[in-house]
Amino acid sequence: MEIEYASKILANLKKSPNRTYTDEYIDKTLKDLLNVRQKIVKKEEEYEFDLLLGRIKLLLKHKVDEVKTKMSKFDLVTASKLIPEFQGDYLEVNNYLGLIEFYHDTLENEQQKQLLIKFVLATKLSEKVKNKILTEAKPTTFEDFKKLLKQTYKSYKTTSNIHSELSQTNQRGLNVNTFGSKIENLLASLNELQIKNAKLQKNKL
Repeated sequence: MEIEYASKILANLKKSPNRTYTDEYIDKTLKDLLNVRQKIVKKEEEYEFDLLLGRIKLLLKHKVDEVKTKMSKFDLVTASKLIPEFQGDYLEVNNYLGLIEFYHDTLENEQQKQLLIKFVLATKLSEKVKNKILTEAKPTTFEDFKKLLKQTYKSYKTTSNIHSELSQTNQRGLNVNTFGSKIENLLASLNELQIKNAKLQKNKL
């Protein structure tokens, strides 16, 4: 029964050579195999099981190495082709962030991921968007960038929300330029929303 169990796992690994496995799956599989091995009584079966276990370990190690080799360095050409310029349409925020995240997750380390965010901030935002979101410290990680973009381009903002935000905004803790930019951004958002609402109303007629 133990030999049959190990043989079945080996057969499944060979049957799906292109399949990738999570670390959790690999750890659990090896742990289960070691537990099964302890139930073997006959020496000859122990030897046969160990041969199968060795082959399974080699295949799983190959899978891990294969995944690691797929991780890459930041490539300017790839990023340029994959990521469009964000123009400030809140309806496109999720798609835009999804493309960045897709490429971000293929990069091999934090240094390469930070290069991607620097590239996006420098070349993949329209001037209008840059002026709107880069008034203070620039984000250096994808999570910070994602949070900043989603906060700025909330799909649920209404004219009432913006009016309320304008009335509550004060200069406390902000320098003149930052405070001025914040007011300008809120007014620009209000104007954009009013134009979009007018277009929606026109289309309904």
